[in-house]
Amino acid sequence: MTDRDEELRATLKHWKAPLPSTEVDAKIWSEFNRSRPPRRRWLAVSAGVLLVAGAAALWHTGPKRQRSVRIETRVDAAGFRAMPNGTITVIEAGGNK
Repeated sequence: MTDRDEELRATLKHWKAPLPSTEVDAKIWSEFNRSRPPRRRWLAVSAGVLLVAGAAALWHTGPKRQRSVRIETRVDAAGFRAMPNGTITVIEAGGNK
């Protein structure tokens, strides 16, 4: 390195950049806020999405319709055998056991 490079390095080492003025900060923040979309729109959109999601969840988990089920029993005492300990055995019609 040359003497000139060392002199520049020493000068830059002690140099401090000036701070920006408050006017520059205000202009930057003003431009930043102006470039962003307003939050009110997103608030309305997100509220609408939550409302639709809630309605869909309630509709999906709402009261269930009860199906009518008809239970028919027939008793035929022919060939009756008592089962130990009250065991219940279901035999399909026409089945042999």
